[in-house]
Amino acid sequence: MRYGAGPAALSGLNLSIHAQERIAVIGPSGAGKSTLLRLMNRLMRPTIGQVLLDGRDITHVHGRALCDVRHQVGMIFQQFNLVGRLTVLQNVMVGRLASLRLPWSVLALGRVFPGAEADRAMACLEEVRIADLAHRRADRLSGGQAQRVAIARVLAQEPRAILADEPIASLDPSSASIVLETLERIHHDRGVPIVINLHHVDIAQRFATRVVALRAGRLCWDAPADRVDPDRLAALYGDAPDRHARNDVDRLGRALETVT
Repeated sequence: MRYGAGPAALSGLNLSIHAQERIAVIGPSGAGKSTLLRLMNRLMRPTIGQVLLDGRDITHVHGRALCDVRHQVGMIFQQFNLVGRLTVLQNVMVGRLASLRLPWSVLALGRVFPGAEADRAMACLEEVRIADLAHRRADRLSGGQAQRVAIARVLAQEPRAILADEPIASLDPSSASIVLETLERIHHDRGVPIVINLHHVDIAQRFATRVVALRAGRLCWDAPADRVDPDRLAALYGDAPDRHARNDVDRLGRALETVT
């Protein structure tokens, strides 16, 4: 993957992801972590190579087929991407737009959804344990609450895989621990793979079953989480393996222990 005439953002990468896996992608800033996730659900198209979804080549899909891919591979962003003037429930129902047929898809643009969609959205809010906020405006939520709404919106898509790009980077340790516990529970209950970008190595090891490490756009190593050791981290981060991973780790680790 290359941006314009610049150096390759990703090169020589070959990954297979299976339903039973929770994968953490780690590496220094600029390693290509966000680019990798954006390729996976075709927010970006690779300049070379292929992206496969259940064996189907989705590298060059466009139009309705591209919308379907992005619907099947849900994406959770660091900044939530909620519509502030809409309620929590309405934001979750927006996740169903790609599944609605005319005339409901048109009416939904005016905030009119079929009753079944409201029921489905409420069930998703219950799954992330925030149903009591269904009728609150999204711009009145805390960061942790907003991220759980974003997760519920992805769940409403009924995705076959979930991607999360630094979903806890802007959260306090307590909220971050709740978000990670929510994602882990969804993985267990729904059986969907989750790929998450994280700067915190310690947290990546706690959350993931597998850790993929990128450096300068290339795969540095790919290993089970319990086999991540100081030598591997040294190869990834150089002479200061924790310099990108230590912010709030101790506090976040303690918060995680209270919910797991």
